[in-house]
Amino acid sequence: WEKGQQSPIHDHAGSSCWVKMLSGQLQETIWVEDASGKVVQTGDVNLGDARAIGNDVLYMSDVKGLHAMANPSQTEVAVSLHCYAPPYEECKIFRPNGTCLTANMTAANAPSYRSAHFAGDPVGAAEAMGDEAAAARAGPDTRAIGLRDFMDRLAAMTPTMAEGAASGCDEVFDLVGRVDLTEQEWATYCSGAHFGEFHYTRNLLYVDDNWSLLLNCWNKGQGTPSHRHGKGRQSWCKVLHGELVYEEFAHAGLMPWEQDSALDKSMPIKTGDHVFGEECTTNLHRTRNPSQTDVAVSLHLYSPPYTALTYQDDINGPVKSRPVVNYASNLPPKTTAPGCAIAFRAGSNCDMFTNFHVLAKALEELPLDRIRETTALLRRVKLNALEYRNYAVRSGSPGKACGVLLARTQKFALVLGCWGNSEQASQGVHDLQKNKSVDGKGIYEWVKVLEGELLEQTYSEHDRELQREAVLATESVTLNGPDCNPRILEPLVGQRAGPCFTLHLYAPPPASLSGMVLVEAPRLLIA
Repeated sequence: WEKGQQSPIHDHAGSSCWVKMLSGQLQETIWVEDASGKVVQTGDVNLGDARAIGNDVLYMSDVKGLHAMANPSQTEVAVSLHCYAPPYEECKIFRPNGTCLTANMTAANAPSYRSAHFAGDPVGAAEAMGDEAAAARAGPDTRAIGLRDFMDRLAAMTPTMAEGAASGCDEVFDLVGRVDLTEQEWATYCSGAHFGEFHYTRNLLYVDDNWSLLLNCWNKGQGTPSHRHGKGRQSWCKVLHGELVYEEFAHAGLMPWEQDSALDKSMPIKTGDHVFGEECTTNLHRTRNPSQTDVAVSLHLYSPPYTALTYQDDINGPVKSRPVVNYASNLPPKTTAPGCAIAFRAGSNCDMFTNFHVLAKALEELPLDRIRETTALLRRVKLNALEYRNYAVRSGSPGKACGVLLARTQKFALVLGCWGNSEQASQGVHDLQKNKSVDGKGIYEWVKVLEGELLEQTYSEHDRELQREAVLATESVTLNGPDCNPRILEPLVGQRAGPCFTLHLYAPPPASLSGMVLVEAPRLLIA
């Protein structure tokens, strides 16, 4: 669930429903039909909270009435698991005036897919079996290539080669046309979990100084908002499954609300089709899946790199962006892969869903002395709660105030703070001692609250008088530099008592961390 996102009012077609909260919160409101046929709220409100044992599971059935679910947070996404018995595919959704529609409420399933690498392609079949001689005899170099091979070829292109290829030459166009995912790649990037219920998903597969490669999964009827890529940017697209429609608006102004409602161009792109385009006008365009019965999957290559899709709904509206997902383990080998830092810079205007391994690699490559850029990066980073909780459990000290050393280099240290209750953490992280590096230099420390809340108390360095108090909420990022006063951090406990997790970035790495019991992770991300 996106921040503030909500479902329509709906029934469950006679089924019982159990909702298990995996992350964040969901607020359930109950509705009933009155004598006039309109739906009215009963006033009953239930809150499911992943952090509150006993309140992390909700139950609903049509006997209780209709209901709507919403993520009440404007700062945190939510994840929930829904179990229905008996199973159903269609239910009724209601508007407050009583209008009733039938809708398909099931999540998208991965489309059936047969890879050319394993069926109908003698070269791919021979390579899959490790028979290089048979592969060489199977035919000319026009066979399908997988994502790994395609990304390695992009990485091997020199700036001069990429400059020539970006003009839309046949070499790159033909190469895009040959891309066909292997069964393993299809399972990795196009499973049912990759299709969103509310908007399409974008997976950043590869990025360097010349190229960015994204794989998009489109649920039924989903599409982009009206947008543009920027003058002079080339793009290649191949539809791997389903069908997309590219639409360009006539006489569009510079902003979406200035566009003419009439379409100047509409072009279907069917399975296996691949197209090239160079944006040299100011016209807005959009891409959508026109089908109400089938999902679509498409591959998009851009030069220069392009990852952050930003747009505005109206003249007074905020600038919005579509988030991007980045998987470290699935990028090409280190010998040809570009740095992770490029991916974070390319996605500078959108949330970056990632993991500790990618983050550590990016921090190693980024200039951390650029304070604003580092702070902005940490704000955009979204980490999986299951990952940091797993590190906390494996550290051997679940529920206690301790730090798990995730990465340590000559440049920085990355620590996961795992907090119990306020008594366990009463000494604070730094115990009012200023951290110093091995050579005695001052330390910059960034703290990102991953879960829970922290009370920050800042004291004067000499007389230890309290100077300031502030509550650090979930997703907040703060910086304490060499010229700042020492501080104490401790978790807030109360209505939402439970563990608290924080991410600490130190640059350069401190000689020691007073007030924190440091536990080394079973395997350091960077040694």
